[in-house]
Amino acid sequence: MLLLIPGFIILGIAFHLNREKPVIISQACATVQYYKQYSKGRRYGGGRTYERITLQLDNSKYFRHFRFDESLARKNKGDHVCFEFHDRKKNPQLPESTILKWIDE
Repeated sequence: MLLLIPGFIILGIAFHLNREKPVIISQACATVQYYKQYSKGRRYGGGRTYERITLQLDNSKYFRHFRFDESLARKNKGDHVCFEFHDRKKNPQLPESTILKWIDE
């Protein structure tokens, strides 16, 4: 009986660490730099292409690349935009940062 207790403790810890984490939605404003097309390749994506937008976030000298839903309206280079997004930095369980919607300023 005593031999089973450490196993139950390890199993309990594993369930606790493996539970689904909530996805945090962030907001930011940025300046549009450019769009770029990417291909998933024939092997994994059947040759499908997707697009990312590159933005320079306000108060940052660095560019960030975001995936976005194709139903979102495209913005012009140099436009100042505000948006809601899933930030990979705050949601490490996500594969990449993704813009969810544009917000009117």
